Amino acid sequence: MSEVMRDNVGVLAFDARRHGKTTSSQSDEDLPINVLFADFCALLQTIYPDAAEAPNLMKRCLTILNSRPEGFDSVEEAIEWHINTGLNHNPTSARVSIPSIVAPADSALTPNTRANIGFKYKWRTPLRSTAPYWDSWFPSLSPLFLGLSSARLLVLAVMAGLGVGHLVHENDPTKLAEILAEIWRCNERIVVRGNVIKAVGEV
Repeated sequence: MSEVMRDNVGVLAFDARRHGKTTSSQSDEDLPINVLFADFCALLQTIYPDAAEAPNLMKRCLTILNSRPEGFDSVEEAIEWHINTGLNHNPTSARVSIPSIVAPADSALTPNTRANIGFKYKWRTPLRSTAPYWDSWFPSLSPLFLGLSSARLLVLAVMAGLGVGHLVHENDPTKLAEILAEIWRCNERIVVRGNVIKAVGEV
């Protein structure tokens, strides 16, 4: 993104709980949407102290959950599995992102289950442990998205039906960066409650 925009914009990216290497000072096993949202808001308030229902996703989530292995014998095997199954179409991106979602079997970050015993690497977050929170993640996503007054961009895994995937932005990062750059250029000057947003993060 910085390359496409020639350093005219910045990118703020963060690890949500159980989504990367970042750990919480408290328990990170509490994953309802209000907690994830509160984490994000707290991050923004720290960085900027002066600033003020998706169709039928559950079945798709369960399909992905039931088809993935419980662990791997190496990080390379985890990367290869993501490429071979089509969850990630970009080997370069996979080599960057996949290592952070698995951890050595003896790591305190990898919960032991009956199914993952014997693997050298296990999932950083077993998806089944997040199932109780799915109901709070997905309801009303569509009307909330459509109700936003700001510029909107919907990135889909597939065009036919709303595909699910955490890695869709990695398949063609250059193209996505170009699209984001164009959205930014078209909406660079936005009026919010009488204030003109002149630049990213500046009101």
